[in-house]
Amino acid sequence: MAYFLNITFSAARSKKACIRIAFYDIYISIKNYFHYLPETPYHAKLGMHLAAVGHTEIKPHMSYPPGDHPTGRAFSWERGRILQTLQIIAIRSGLGEVEWLREQREVVAHSVFIIKPGEWHRYRPALERGWVEDWLELRGLLPEHWLSDGLFKHRFLRLENPLRFFECFDQLHALVNTDNYVPEGLLESQACVLIAEMGAMQSDEGDTAPRPGDRELVAQARKWLAQGMEVGQAAAQLGVSYLSLYRSFKRCSALSPKQFAESARLAKAEAFLLNEALSVKEIAAALGYNSASHFSLNFKAHYGIAPAIWRAKLNAD
Repeated sequence: MAYFLNITFSAARSKKACIRIAFYDIYISIKNYFHYLPETPYHAKLGMHLAAVGHTEIKPHMSYPPGDHPTGRAFSWERGRILQTLQIIAIRSGLGEVEWLREQREVVAHSVFIIKPGEWHRYRPALERGWVEDWLELRGLLPEHWLSDGLFKHRFLRLENPLRFFECFDQLHALVNTDNYVPEGLLESQACVLIAEMGAMQSDEGDTAPRPGDRELVAQARKWLAQGMEVGQAAAQLGVSYLSLYRSFKRCSALSPKQFAESARLAKAEAFLLNEALSVKEIAAALGYNSASHFSLNFKAHYGIAPAIWRAKLNAD
């Protein structure tokens, strides 16, 4: 099954509207399917393998999981299931529930839940409502790193931008089902786009969710901070207080504005150390540090090594 986007523009329709209609056409044409994809030596080099992907519409009063679920993956509500892959399930519409050993959640439209490798779980749509689910499974060193590093700290999420997220999923479905050649790694790349979209989501724990205008505010502030503007000056330019800007940053990411600015400044320090014949003292002055020792302390706190030693080690290599 192949999907093609034939998008035409007219005076009556904006480009944005046409694109959204095209993706909606893809969505309504998707049939229930699942694919379990073979692993190749390339995936080991890439560090990630999209092991499985699927789309399922469960109508009210249908049995779940469907009877055509593959052997070894089927499960019953009574027994639950354990997988050895990282599984991500997104619900487009409908209602249901998901349960882990010590946690149970009601599942509503536009929510995403995550099943970690080796974790007992079970989930199902509400009998009277059904649901539409999109899901994928990942394995490899990269997903293992994401898990160990806390990227999936929250295993139940609410979609902040469901349209964009499911457009990304539709593109993955189109790639998996096309009759055309798909280069190795392209499916994994699209899976990473979905992971990035999930990074824009928060748990449903009240004030941690971004508020209207937060992302636009933070995006502009980041541009200025990356250019060397002070945090207080950026806040003044945006017409907000320092505290308000700080809160917007924390609702959108793990970094405060000061931490982001310092990270951007140290990235410039890397380039100076690699490509410029400047002393550590001269680099510190160019980047606006009060002294070479202040720069060295910050650099070492971030990289675990003093800038002069960092440069010497790279030159030695």
